[in-house]
This record gives sequence, structure tokens and C-alpha cells, in this order.
Amino acid sequence: MYAPEPPPPVAPSSGKSQWPFTVVLLATLVLAAGLLALYLAPEWSLRWRRAEDQAMAEAVYLRRQAQGRAEREQVKRGKEVDRRRL
Repeated sequence: MYAPEPPPPVAPSSGKSQWPFTVVLLATLVLAAGLLALYLAPEWSLRWRRAEDQAMAEAVYLRRQAQGRAEREQVKRGKEVDRRRL
């Protein structure tokens, strides 16, 4: 039977804590991300609005185009009915 190996030695800590640096770094990153979002928000909203307006314009155009097609088809059918009556 073999004896279990002893755990590896733990390096002694230098006594300096890293938490102030970590907190400052995280706070800086969060603040930078927030300021960047606030800076870019008007541009993002403008692009979003333009995309919505473009989609709305295309929908209106396609609906009018379909209505025009339907009216032309109805007129064509009406003319065929008139020809049959004569």
C-alpha cells in the first residue's frame, strides 16, 4: 500500500489585497459602457426609426400596387362580361 501524497505547498500571500483594483476596473468598464450607450442611443434610435419608416413605406407601396392590379383585373372582367352581352 502506498501512502497518499501530501498536498502541494501553498504560496504565502503577499498581504496585498486586489479588491480595490478590481472594483475600480469593473466600475470603469461599466461606466464606459453606459456612457457609450448614452452617446450612441440617438443614432441607434434614428436608424431604428428609419428602418421602420422604410418598411412602412414598402408595405403601403405593395398594398397600393396590389389594389391597382385588382382594379385592373376587375375592369378587364367587366369588359369581358360586356362583350358577352353584346
